[in-house]
Amino acid sequence: MLSQPIFAPIPRKIISSLAILASFIPNSIFAKLFSHWPHHQLIVLRDFVASSTCITAAFAMAHEEMKTVREVDMAFLEKSRAKLWFYYGLQDDWVGEGKQVFLNAFDPRADSNQVLHGPSEVPHAFCISECLQVSLLLKLTCYQIMGIC
Repeated sequence: MLSQPIFAPIPRKIISSLAILASFIPNSIFAKLFSHWPHHQLIVLRDFVASSTCITAAFAMAHEEMKTVREVDMAFLEKSRAKLWFYYGLQDDWVGEGKQVFLNAFDPRADSNQVLHGPSEVPHAFCISECLQVSLLLKLTCYQIMGIC
């Protein structure tokens, strides 16, 4: 799990106050760092990292998430098992040790169709860089679940 201190109020205020410096980063730097992203998404990213309000909100949300997500709520999983579906990338450094605990409890034989492991080429930020590929994969999976194909 990520360490929490950076998400606390004082560090996030300091970091967010530096966001204005991001407005001086040339577009070409963003284009090189995120070469696989479409231009319009690079503009959104640049606007985001240059906004102290957005940075403060992101850190505040992360702080709350870190306080909330402490361990797997097994009682909830058991109660809601039939309603839950999960998608994991093959490699995701943001998902902590709880993933294996969860998988062992939710899907002990690793044969559930409610737990989908995506292909290795789909990165953590797939909703930004791989949205078409993932949406097609999820569409196919939903069709399979519903028995359409």
